[in-house]
Amino acid sequence: MKITKTASGKSKIKMSKKEWQNIGREAGWMKKAWQENLTPPDPHPEKVLDDQIEEMKREMDDCEKCYGRSPLCKSCDELNDEINELKRKYSDYHS
Repeated sequence: MKITKTASGKSKIKMSKKEWQNIGREAGWMKKAWQENLTPPDPHPEKVLDDQIEEMKREMDDCEKCYGRSPLCKSCDELNDEINELKRKYSDYHS
């Protein structure tokens, strides 16, 4: 690690990738990043998607304004848009 002066007179730290990785290991960043990268993908993403959609539908049914029955209800309309977006992402992923 070196401290150098720039043309404007400011100090600048210069370090190698290895030095930066050592700092990350000591601070615990590298371990966390390593674990996140090793997390296996969900073997049943469609089940997770179905669970998310069912939860959103329950939220629509519990809507205090319209009980999920009005297409004009803004909160239900937003939930419906989120459901459609999840379905689109899932179909794009598996296409």
